This record gives sequence, structure tokens and C-alpha cells, in this order.
Amino acid sequence: MSKLIFSSKKSDIKKFSIKELRPFDILIIDSKIKKLYKDQLPQNINFISISAKEKNKSIQYLEKLAIQCLKKGANRNSRFIAIGGGIIGDLVGFLASIYMRGCEWINIPTTYLSQIDSAHGGKTAVNLDQYKNILGSFHEPKKVYINSSFLKTLPEREIISGKGEEFKYSLISNIKFQEKIDLSNIKKLIKIKQKFYLDDVMDRGKRTFLNYGHTLAHALEKIEGEKKWKHGEAVFRGCHFNLFLEGKYQELPYKIPKIKAQNINMIIKAMKYDKKGLKFILRDNKGLITKQFNQKEIKQYLNEYISKQ
Repeated sequence: MSKLIFSSKKSDIKKFSIKELRPFDILIIDSKIKKLYKDQLPQNINFISISAKEKNKSIQYLEKLAIQCLKKGANRNSRFIAIGGGIIGDLVGFLASIYMRGCEWINIPTTYLSQIDSAHGGKTAVNLDQYKNILGSFHEPKKVYINSSFLKTLPEREIISGKGEEFKYSLISNIKFQEKIDLSNIKKLIKIKQKFYLDDVMDRGKRTFLNYGHTLAHALEKIEGEKKWKHGEAVFRGCHFNLFLEGKYQELPYKIPKIKAQNINMIIKAMKYDKKGLKFILRDNKGLITKQFNQKEIKQYLNEYISKQ
């Protein structure tokens, strides 16, 4: 299990960097974060600045990144430090898991979604043919540094994206969805995730329930693209569709993109090829269940849902 370190002070970003980072470590950072926080980052370390785009979360880009690390002298004793959102964490974590058969890494998540969700549990991956997280490994970071001051510079859409995962947590646990964002709420959401994965790190049992809303979400991201859908927005829409399947349709708390009816067949095809297939995590009166649907049923339900959204 990763060691969790929490802070709400911007000044602590620099203190953590000075304390933790060694000259032969490799720091891989979202280019936008590097620009915003250049005064808080160490200067005597190997930097690689990358764009946090889904197209860069690929095996081809991973190879290019590994070559850059090799040229910078990274060895088995190097640690990889990821600074950015979920795309950066997934990519750097996977690189750390396979570089010279495995290196330590530290995750410094900078988005609300990554701080409450993707930074925890050790899932790392890249996409394959735009299908989400097909190639990956389980490789927990040595430490996860949560600093809520990063969230002050996030655009509103990134906050809403994080709220999509929080909405999921509210549906699969007994917490109430709320508007506020602070360290106490972040800690609470992390504890909920831990209840699902600590006894099922390899994702074969109850951890799979964390995929609530993701069957549709991943398909939307593939078919309609990242310009239309942030990951958490797609999760919001996926959770909302699940509520419809459960007969508990309600209004969403934020304005979320809508699904295009003409894309239904492609969306269903994408769901079939995703790791989950046409299986949905749903809730019934006994708790969380997995339910399989056939293509005809899902097409009918999606048509009905799209007419209501």
C-alpha cells in the first residue's frame, strides 16, 4: 500500500520536492503544470515535460518516453516521479513497472479526479487502438502526495470531471454527494476506494464494483473522443445511464455532454471490445451486482435513455 502524504499549502510542494527528489530520479510532468508551478519545482533533476492527452497514452509514446529516460541515464535505482492528472499517472506508473523490470515511483496527482481516484490502488496502463487501459500492470507507487492547492488552478471542467468519480462513490457507498472540495472530503473518498481494493488488488472480486458507470463511459471516450468527454464527465453519464437501468433516473447535478443517437451502434461495439464487455455493475436491494445484457437489450435501453437525457 502506498504511503499517503497530505497538504493544503502551495509552499509544501517545494518542500516535498527538495526532500524527496534525488539527482538520478526522473520527473515526468504535465507541461501545463510545469508552467504553472515552475517556482515550486526543483531545478537539479532530470525533467521530461509531456502533454497530457489520451493520444499520448499509448504503447508507441511509452517507447519514446522510455528512450528519453535511457538517454538521461535512468537505471534500476532511479525513481520515476509523476506530476499531473490520471493520464500522467497511468503512463508513468506503467513505465516504472516495466523499465529495467521495475523501478519505484512516486505519484503527485494534480487533478481532483486523480487525487480521489486514479492515484490509488496501483492500476497503471496505456490504451490500445483507443480502447481504454488494455495494456497495463498493477504497480503501486511508493508514495502518493496529495496537495489540494493544485486544485485552485484547475479549470471548472476538470473539477466537474472529478465530481463524476465522486458521484460514482456516492452511488456505491453510503456517502452523500456534495459540492465542497477540501482535504477532509478527499481523505473520505480515498478511504471508500480502499475498502474496495485493499483486499482485491488484482481486480478479480469486489474491486470490480469500482467500475460502476465505466462500461458506457469508456465507450463514449473511444467513440466520441476526449474533446467532447473528459473521463469524469463520461463516468457521470455512465452512472446516470446505470441509474436509468436501475429504474432510479434522476437529474444530474452538473451540465454534462449528451450522447449522440447516431453513434449508438459504434458505442455498443466499443463496449463489447472493452475489458468489461456488455456487463454492467448495478445496484439492487441486496447491494452491488454484475449484470450481463445482450446487444439488442442495450440498444433499446440506450435509445430510451438518449430520448430522456
